[in-house]
Amino acid sequence: MSLPPTDHQWDAVKLTGDGKVDLFEIVCLDGMKFFLKNSDTVTYNSVTYEGVALQFGGSRRTSKEETPRPSLTLVNPEGVLSQYVLDELFDFGKVVRRQLLRTELDGDTGAPYEEKYFISRATSLTKRSVTFELRGYSDRFNANIPARMYILPDFPMVSLQ
Repeated sequence: MSLPPTDHQWDAVKLTGDGKVDLFEIVCLDGMKFFLKNSDTVTYNSVTYEGVALQFGGSRRTSKEETPRPSLTLVNPEGVLSQYVLDELFDFGKVVRRQLLRTELDGDTGAPYEEKYFISRATSLTKRSVTFELRGYSDRFNANIPARMYILPDFPMVSLQ
């Protein structure tokens, strides 16, 4: 009887599955950028994403006309990020969530699936963590996205005058 390969054994005892990997880019109002990833530090497209404890949730879309408002919780050891939050440098900052497969990350290939949000407000601030409420760009100015655009060349009977 043969044993499974050691990498399969290691995958079986890990706490998190790593089929999909989330990479986060946070841009503050003063231009400061944070490149973050949950758990380990990785390099993708010549950018180093620092491994920190973070949690992203609430991005599921519903069949109703509700706009999802996900939350992003970051570790705040000894209140390092507290001054940025109190100075409101995160408010209206940009958050880009890049999702890709672990094999694409290891091979530095592939095009990640991107979701872009802006930080609406900080909902919680403690010495240990900070939680942000995120909103989509279409939610910024109460914008409505048309269901369908009638433009050339899909609709030849439409003319631009």
